[in-house]
Amino acid sequence: MSNHPLSDSAKVDAILWKLGLKPDADAALAEATIEKIRKMPGGDQLLEAVCKAVARETLYRALLSRFHSLPPTAEERCVRDAFNQWVRSGTVKSQKMETVVKQTIEQSSPKPKPIVSPIIEPKAQVAAKPAPPSPPPKPQLVKPPPAPPIPTAAPAAVGVPADNVVAQRQPDAQPIALLDDDPMQPNNPSSQQWRYLPLPEHEPDPHSESDCGHESAPGGFQIVGARVRGKKHKHDGTHSDDWFEYGIAGEWTILAVSDGGGSYQFSRVGARAACQAATVYLQKALQSHAIEERERWDAGSFECDDIKFVKEKLVKAMEEAWQAVQSAVAERSSKPEYEQILGRPLTTKDLYCTLLLTVHKTVRFGDGFRSLIFALAIGDGMVGAVDRNGRPMLLMTPDSGEHSGEVRFLDQREVDPERLYAKIFPALCNLRCLMAMTDGVADDYFPNDPGMSLLYGDLVLNGVLPIPSRHANDEPLSDETRELLRRSEFGHEFESPTSDGMEKSYVCSIRSVAIALNEPAEELIKRSEILETIVGQSPLDNATAAENLRRWLDTYQVRGSFDDRTLLALFR
Repeated sequence: MSNHPLSDSAKVDAILWKLGLKPDADAALAEATIEKIRKMPGGDQLLEAVCKAVARETLYRALLSRFHSLPPTAEERCVRDAFNQWVRSGTVKSQKMETVVKQTIEQSSPKPKPIVSPIIEPKAQVAAKPAPPSPPPKPQLVKPPPAPPIPTAAPAAVGVPADNVVAQRQPDAQPIALLDDDPMQPNNPSSQQWRYLPLPEHEPDPHSESDCGHESAPGGFQIVGARVRGKKHKHDGTHSDDWFEYGIAGEWTILAVSDGGGSYQFSRVGARAACQAATVYLQKALQSHAIEERERWDAGSFECDDIKFVKEKLVKAMEEAWQAVQSAVAERSSKPEYEQILGRPLTTKDLYCTLLLTVHKTVRFGDGFRSLIFALAIGDGMVGAVDRNGRPMLLMTPDSGEHSGEVRFLDQREVDPERLYAKIFPALCNLRCLMAMTDGVADDYFPNDPGMSLLYGDLVLNGVLPIPSRHANDEPLSDETRELLRRSEFGHEFESPTSDGMEKSYVCSIRSVAIALNEPAEELIKRSEILETIVGQSPLDNATAAENLRRWLDTYQVRGSFDDRTLLALFR
């Protein structure tokens, strides 16, 4: 490897770290992986692109497109997985290379339309026939295949009133299809190399290993939430950084999720302080706030005083969260144990964290009810929803910084009211499930459209969310499909490191079902009888939804995934 751009030991270590391999034992495997990539068509160009590294998600999309076109042999999948994981870690920054890849993507894909405040769907209409994709111009380095065009009209609703209202257009750039194979890897040999070390005993502000909870919410909804310490924290014997809170305020439900910055020693303190302060403030502010009944909802409805009031309180909640972080620093600044650990006085930067806030209320819509949702986020992670038609709705655009792998955190600059108002995502929809999560979960379901649909399917199959009720016009299962479901295995036993050794748990995957039935996974979540059949023959025990969520978060495996995982879901 001495003549290759990846010969630098730090870059090799990055590959090993992302693959969970030991440098002294698996260097040959890493070298073999790199050599396989070099032998692929355009492999040297791809490696060169990664060495120069561009913005994390931009390069990831481009490379994912490239690898998606490869034949799905076992060897190619192995190489593709290794490459994908290392790209996610972020590497050396290069503005020139970033420009090249961005131009390539822009030239070969339709440009995403600008985000506007909520789009209210007219009466259901048949999707306009998309124009065939035009051949991409010759790229300079990376050549992703052309992405399909964005439909110009919403698809017709199935089993839902024609006047169903949906959230904003998805905010990300045109998504790429998920990989053909199931990303969960029960037989990953590197999983055996993860160890478990207990939480540090003598650090201030101890953080529990995990937490979970379940509560009834207004409007016939339920809340379930859990967080778990990531494999990397277990391996290193360090605290997790995530936190979540939820609360009820009259007819409103409040969800708050935070991820402390991994490189900041006491970010867990900031995550907890921010979630708690924002939730308490919103509980007081929205307790008696009512939304006026309207004969019809349109874009102008979201500029009325009752709606503006909610937006104002969300912005204020972010400011309260930042003040809580500052207060947490002031309370600890005179205590020597913090300076002993840091080697300097404690600052607000040591408590850097993200914060995702969501509020929900049911409102009258025509002769029924709909879910009114507002989301506001600083940092990464994801707030997403799945409507009664199984369609995903993304309710935030993850914040990224100016450089590769950089994330924005809660601080004085980010709580500027003008910045915050511009990032509020309102939605009015026939809701099936609303989810808020840290990047430990969101990255495993990237791209998030259709990833949020697949996440919903996995939560149903693993006993976290209820099986959706059947629609009268649902197509019954054929005898052939029923027999295939009966004799197929859609789950695996996964091992995870615990204080008692490697613990095995059974995990089902909607992707496994999609592969077996040769149908898109995001379509399967609309077919209640399929989900019901699989859950009925699953060996899951009778644990609560909250405990099932905690166990699932702690157990499922995706290559390159080792961060803390936190998820809150509102469902009925």
